[in-house]
Amino acid sequence: MAAKALVTGAGGFIGSHVVRQLLRDGQEVRAALAPGEAPTNLQGLAVETVEVDVTNPEQVDQAVQGCSSIYHLAAMYVLYAKDPGRIYEVNVGGTQNVMEAAKTHQIRKVVHTSSIAAVGLKEGGVPADETTPFVDYDLADHYVLSKHRSEQLALQYARDGLPVVVVNPGFPFGPGDLKPTPTGRMILDLIKNRLPGFPAGGLSAVDVEDVARGHLLAAKKGRVGERYLLTGTNMTYRDFLKEAARVAGVRAPRFQIPTPLARVMSHGFLLGTKLFGVDPLMTPELLTYVSRPLYYDNRKAREELGMEFTPLEVTLTKAVDYFRNR
Repeated sequence: MAAKALVTGAGGFIGSHVVRQLLRDGQEVRAALAPGEAPTNLQGLAVETVEVDVTNPEQVDQAVQGCSSIYHLAAMYVLYAKDPGRIYEVNVGGTQNVMEAAKTHQIRKVVHTSSIAAVGLKEGGVPADETTPFVDYDLADHYVLSKHRSEQLALQYARDGLPVVVVNPGFPFGPGDLKPTPTGRMILDLIKNRLPGFPAGGLSAVDVEDVARGHLLAAKKGRVGERYLLTGTNMTYRDFLKEAARVAGVRAPRFQIPTPLARVMSHGFLLGTKLFGVDPLMTPELLTYVSRPLYYDNRKAREELGMEFTPLEVTLTKAVDYFRNR
């Protein structure tokens, strides 16, 4: 079997960096893009590109043929969907199609990209780890629930004998954030002085290139059936934006938006989405999730995979430069 890696979601923020890391590692890459997706993030790269609808098992099976490893990153990452069922079709159903194709073609290693959203939290802001159980079943955020279910599905395949390793990225920052993601939009709005304030809680910021490198290390060193947190610096939104503003040379927002006011605003954003079709800046469900100290312990990834993490200042500099140049 050819030593070729299939990357689903290859045109995305993290996926395109995984492709680059694989090429640096000397591996051949088959980059799977969603139907109609432009290969903007892959321009100039020596990769084979294919269009794959991960909800179509025949297309997934064809994409897997001739590959020895799979990095499954394709997912629907949206704050709101008029048809929430589509999120589960892509994130859960797509994962099942990938795992079935991997089993059929006896793939040597599958790295499934989950999320810290699939990991529980500890009380009092104590960083959670890989053993912290998921408890947010009443959150009603379809993205979070779909990522939890897809991770559980991938781990079940591992228990059944498929060589699957799971990685759980934190909040990634860096170049190549085309959409941009909600995290990248936070930096962009900061640069443009469009960020009126910040919520309660905090985040675990990580360099997107570290996340990509963690995927390759998980394939090489990760234990089958295990999950690895690819997270970086834990800090409040206040402190994070203060540091990002210092790097960007702009004023940091000083106003912490009271949670009741933020909740009213989130309902307003959601109403605007329903009326005008614009993407919401926040939803009530997501607000509940992010207004907590989302802190995570990356010790397992450091000790078992040999992960090293980029200093936050370096990561923020790359992110700021990307958005300014773009």
